[in-house]
Amino acid sequence: MKPTALLEAQALAAARGRATLFAGLSFRLHAGQVLVVRGPNGSGKTTLLRILAGLTAAVDGAVSWCGARVQPFDARLRRDVAYLGHAHAVKDELTAEENLRALLALAGEPATPETLRAGLAAASLDAQRDLPARALSQGQRRRIGLARLAALARPLWVLGALWPLWLVHAWLELRHGYTWLWLPDLAIAILTSWLLWLWWPRASRMPALLRVLFIGFAWLPIAFALYSTQSVWYLTTGAFILGRAPAHALFIGFFGSLLVAMVTRVTQGHSGRPLVLGTTAGFAFVVVQAVAVMRVLAELLPDSLAWHALAGAGWILAFLPWVLRSSKIYLSPRADGEPG
Repeated sequence: MKPTALLEAQALAAARGRATLFAGLSFRLHAGQVLVVRGPNGSGKTTLLRILAGLTAAVDGAVSWCGARVQPFDARLRRDVAYLGHAHAVKDELTAEENLRALLALAGEPATPETLRAGLAAASLDAQRDLPARALSQGQRRRIGLARLAALARPLWVLGALWPLWLVHAWLELRHGYTWLWLPDLAIAILTSWLLWLWWPRASRMPALLRVLFIGFAWLPIAFALYSTQSVWYLTTGAFILGRAPAHALFIGFFGSLLVAMVTRVTQGHSGRPLVLGTTAGFAFVVVQAVAVMRVLAELLPDSLAWHALAGAGWILAFLPWVLRSSKIYLSPRADGEPG
């Protein structure tokens, strides 16, 4: 099986007026690869880049991002891809900081004072932050666009910090070091809460398939907040007041939710269907949320066996229709007629 390409163009064609710029253009790019586009003036280089960035529609062909076809102005593609064109995209009347704030807002990124300062500093525009753009040199105006790229929220260092914290959590669990679990778990809860706030789209309308990913991710800081609370309580009193509630929040709330959300996205995309949540997957996701809440509450309420039985029935109710629908899709040809 070939690995899924990060970016793929399939028989792309573009035209300007009645003139064809290019046709039948195909390529596949995997993570870590670079595409260099060369050609004479007017051959469609900028048009191609705009098509790949989701800013222009192709006359023919398709663009796939992370294995799923995307349409022009697709919200996911605009969130993941940064495009820097020929023009500076700045307003002369606005200051460097105001221009950067506007560019980040258009990209759906948070424009906090810290983000603005970091972006301007990365572009060496600290001293010019309060100057109107018309007073800046052409190079400085260009660097406002570069400051937007530097200010985009891509906190990869957090992933590097989380891995050792998770390993410490696992080591303490294996050693039954419950007294000190709060040390890594509180840090994990804080960092994942910050990521959730940072990544959450600020758009008023969010596709349901995207919304469920963020709702599912929200269970991660909740789970580790529960782990931390349990550990601190055990440290001070020697009692486990939450039982397995933190584990239920992690394994049912977080992993169960993301299982439905991500498998649904992959199933829809790889079967040539629209990237929508759908009724069956949406029902499964809602029931998984209810099951996670029931399993957490079962550790705190009397008659926990009854709650466990109810949660078990809910688990079957959530996954059986969803698994049957997904199996039917995987056993059928692609909806768009493409091979696969």
